[in-house]
Amino acid sequence: MQNRYMPKYIRTYLIFTMAMMPLCTYAKLVDWQDPTPSALTPFNNSAKQVANVANDDIFIYSHVPQAIKYTDKSGTRSYKSAQYSSAALVVNATPEQIYNTLKDYSGYVGLFPTLKKAKVLESNKDDTKAQEEISQVEYRVSVPTPIKVLNFNEDVTLQHHLTKNSMSSLVIDSSFPHGMGKFEWFALGNNKTLVTLTHWNDLDVTKGFLITTLLKAMPEIKTGIPYAANTFALEALNEKFNGKAKAVKLGAGKIPEKLTTLAEYKHLVQLSKKTKQPITFVHRPYVVPYKHGKEDLRFSTSYQYFSAKSEKSKQLLSPNVFKTLFSNQVKSVKLIQNQDQLKSQDAIYDIRVGLGVISIPFSSRIRFVDLAENQVDMYAVGGDVKFMKSRMSVKDFESGSVWKITAAGKIDDDAPFLLRAMRSLPYHDVLPSATMASVVSAKAETKLGL
Repeated sequence: MQNRYMPKYIRTYLIFTMAMMPLCTYAKLVDWQDPTPSALTPFNNSAKQVANVANDDIFIYSHVPQAIKYTDKSGTRSYKSAQYSSAALVVNATPEQIYNTLKDYSGYVGLFPTLKKAKVLESNKDDTKAQEEISQVEYRVSVPTPIKVLNFNEDVTLQHHLTKNSMSSLVIDSSFPHGMGKFEWFALGNNKTLVTLTHWNDLDVTKGFLITTLLKAMPEIKTGIPYAANTFALEALNEKFNGKAKAVKLGAGKIPEKLTTLAEYKHLVQLSKKTKQPITFVHRPYVVPYKHGKEDLRFSTSYQYFSAKSEKSKQLLSPNVFKTLFSNQVKSVKLIQNQDQLKSQDAIYDIRVGLGVISIPFSSRIRFVDLAENQVDMYAVGGDVKFMKSRMSVKDFESGSVWKITAAGKIDDDAPFLLRAMRSLPYHDVLPSATMASVVSAKAETKLGL
């Protein structure tokens, strides 16, 4: 039939149908069975045990790699060794409050920084026989920065499967197109609930120019992405349900201590040994004294098991180790022996962080002070990063050793523009320390043979 003889209403219908076909196909619910393990699995399925270990912190850990098979919009996918990452947090809320918050997808705007829009594309709400509520939701993610080339704007689509005590989510469309996650919540009594998030992504498959370029320029940050994602999500819930925590005063020269029982410590180290990933605790804010006054810092404490004894793993305490581990970023190190009672040593680092689309140069002067055998304090005394404090140690454990690091840092008002621009990112004072151990330990295993 010639187009000119086609009735107008048919032509209109066909045009509308063809225009809507991609959307209809895109919004079709995927028949998906979630293979994500419970966050409680490494802890005898005990919410109380996880809550006791977490206490007031965001508690982050990994699972033993497992084989998974699932279906997403591209079809059936199989992985022989998928490693999930979990995070846990105790909040001042009932399970019902958690459920009501997470089922309100439009409410994610304002709850999670960077989310600007949420739109439900499809759901099974009309299916009265369904055992779970399934919704496909499109989110607008926007991360503006003073550097236009680093601005991030993307539509992310997730398929949520909601029950009374969990919400599983499948990635439908994203810069990381293959992945999944699961929120769970467990009643603890006394108006308290343990909230956990367990997730996995295929970080070797990406979409979009910015993300692909960043990961190509700095592939080492892949190991930190699961820890960053966990921290980001639970910090948002922490602020909503627990409020802004009052900063704890920290004495001069002091570093926060994560208190655990001996049994808890051994369990955590064994988990790190099995997973080959660090155990991390993101602490509440601390007020740290400086000569000019006081600064709020967010510390994280991490434990990493290495198969090497401390005689070998103590390389991580050396000022030169960062040049070895991050040779693409640390261009030079100059060591200065100070004439003081502490016999301290300053390391001046010349750093270039290449992001593929832009390079950020800065310098950092870090003082290293040996406190005891295989224990060192590090803190900024000059350069472009003024607020950084850390304590590292290595200690033998069974046939290997445990590297422990407690660290905090933030970018100040007087930092160079390109560095200061990073303060526009959400939780910029939390995420670096929360992800540091995962990035360093992965490098140490390959480059130092630990």
